[in-house]
Amino acid sequence: MWISAVSRCLIILIHFEITTIAANEASDWQYFKLKGRRFIQMRDRVIRLKPHNAIILGSMYDTPKIETESHLDKDVTGYDFTDQEIEKLKLWPRGIIPFYIDTVSYDKVFRDKIRVFLEKVNGLASLQFLELHSPPADDETRFIMFMNRAERNDALDYSPSYFSTRGPQRVRLQYDCFTNGDIYAAILAVVGVPPQHCAPNRDNHIQIKEENILPEKLSAFKKINDDEWLFHDIMYDFMSAGHFDSHKYTKNGLATVEAKVKDAELIPHTKNEFSPKDILKMRYLYNYIGNTEAPVRQLDCNRMFKPGSKFNSFAPSKGKLKRSPRVKPNRYLGLPDEKPSFTEREENGVKEDNDKNEESSIDKSSDVKKGDEMHPEKIPLDDDDESMP
Repeated sequence: MWISAVSRCLIILIHFEITTIAANEASDWQYFKLKGRRFIQMRDRVIRLKPHNAIILGSMYDTPKIETESHLDKDVTGYDFTDQEIEKLKLWPRGIIPFYIDTVSYDKVFRDKIRVFLEKVNGLASLQFLELHSPPADDETRFIMFMNRAERNDALDYSPSYFSTRGPQRVRLQYDCFTNGDIYAAILAVVGVPPQHCAPNRDNHIQIKEENILPEKLSAFKKINDDEWLFHDIMYDFMSAGHFDSHKYTKNGLATVEAKVKDAELIPHTKNEFSPKDILKMRYLYNYIGNTEAPVRQLDCNRMFKPGSKFNSFAPSKGKLKRSPRVKPNRYLGLPDEKPSFTEREENGVKEDNDKNEESSIDKSSDVKKGDEMHPEKIPLDDDDESMP
């Protein structure tokens, strides 16, 4: 009997030792793809993942989750903003967001994880998260500072109003920010997307139970004004990464956010991914200003380039049209909803002009039909027709 008991103890100790080694190895890993195959690199070993266990290992090692292939149009047109609007909405001009990850707060594995995550965010919209090798020495340069030197476990409630347009913008992340969704909500606030539960029309979809909220957290549930919300044309999004869950900051265990719509989607407690509407909002903000090139001084152009002898023989292509920015919602502009938007008025004006042009062309064609066929030399040529002499 005692021999079997000793053997069982030895088996338990061996199992514990193997588990400890595996856990230590898993703390330093890297997941990557090569020619469509999945691999995990653990220190000096590279393990190829099979299709049936790739999902299990992915959840075990907590890989950043971003839906890069969305059904939304990646080339959707964004808004154009004045300098005053960029200041008010806390946006980043041209979509360039410098950031620095504190080496004291986080180890190399976690820093690499943040880098991979932000690189994927760059692919969702016209954003450019650019890493700095060291934080700027001055107090005026605007950049994101990821740090948590106090090793606090409580997450902050980030919104665009939390940040400013000058100096370091501190974002406190914990090591479990990918699993609990804190980093997704923080990045939405960093780029200028307010939380969905603070939308001006939120009372049509949810009810805030202030009597159940911790008094010091009431400001996180404050509704913003119409001129601070650019997404009046997008449906309310219960699945947004920035939306509070139903029991967020409850003081008595009761719900703080309740959905008004019958049979509405449940407000999940964890949102560890961007919703499709979150991605659409980021594209609305940066797909225009992020694709606009910076102005170059004429003197610099003269120094860099000199036109050749055949420069005047070339002309720009007529097939490419300059894209216009998206028209901002009337409620954001302070216009009544029943008033036609700028786009509708422009379309009506174009339609009237087209009708007049069609009537004039009909009159001209009727004059031609009255007489005999026109001589080929008298047929008017189009500007693009270069085949006729």
